[in-house]
Amino acid sequence: MTSSASLALVSVLSLASGSLAAQPSAPDPARVATTIYVGMGEFATPLDPFDGSTSVRVPLLGASLQFGGGRRLRLGVSAGAGALPGGTAGGSTSSGIYGEAAALWLLTPETRSWGVFVGPSVAYTRFGVGRTGFGGAISAGARRGIGPRLTVRTHAMSGDDSHVTTRVELGLLLSR
Repeated sequence: MTSSASLALVSVLSLASGSLAAQPSAPDPARVATTIYVGMGEFATPLDPFDGSTSVRVPLLGASLQFGGGRRLRLGVSAGAGALPGGTAGGSTSSGIYGEAAALWLLTPETRSWGVFVGPSVAYTRFGVGRTGFGGAISAGARRGIGPRLTVRTHAMSGDDSHVTTRVELGLLLSR
């Protein structure tokens, strides 16, 4: 290698290392982020003898927690309840509870205060009968601080007939 080529290589490496050191580092993600949400969900229920339905669509109220599992990975739990005001016409189960655990991966750049998370999850619901399921979640919105977050969760549930449970949640994220 010639001396001018060596000097050029050293200059490029010096500039590159200096520019890397000058870049601000991404803010650390919040260790725990809490989301309080309202939404709508469709859940599997026992067969209603009056109208033949095997599911109920109810308004939801719940909360979720996300724990840091690394720069991009978050582990989350969610729980809540849903009920139809006044019940259903046939008297079938119109209220219940649910819970979920998920591993979510941040798809967007880490430097932004908002982001999109996606990942697998397992769920438990109890609307007349307990069911478990496996599916996924996608969540978009604020990553830290205070801000809105929209989450969609869907699961294939256990039981005699196959049924998919879906929840749409509009929440307010609260974190440091």
